[in-house]
Amino acid sequence: MQSEHRLVQLFVYHVGERVDLVIAPPGSGKTTAVRTWLDSAQDAAVQIWLEDHSIDSLSQLPRNPDRPTFVVLDDYRFDSGTDSAILRIVDETPDTLHFVLTTDGTPSKPLLDRVDDGTVRVTTHADLQRALAPTSQLG
Repeated sequence: MQSEHRLVQLFVYHVGERVDLVIAPPGSGKTTAVRTWLDSAQDAAVQIWLEDHSIDSLSQLPRNPDRPTFVVLDDYRFDSGTDSAILRIVDETPDTLHFVLTTDGTPSKPLLDRVDDGTVRVTTHADLQRALAPTSQLG
């Protein structure tokens, strides 16, 4: 499965990255891509898929996980209060806690400001299309 391998490479973990923003239109495969990546590349990791994206829900997350933990907020709607809470958790916890936000929205300034320091990584629709394209369509 070449596309699965490219997908895993697309999301490969880089030291310091704590938040992955996967931004693409509805129906473009964001959720499937993230699930495939986590299932195939992160065997020893804990996956927490949160339906409730509230600050209260985030406050219940483990603060010192002993193994890699990926918190997925699927179909996330940017909100400056929740975005700031996510970044506060990132700043206050060890690097074993990692957030993955899938969205079709526009990221808030607090999250975008952290792209430059390497804390936040953005994966776009074009990135997903390249990773999921059949090998014959790659140039």
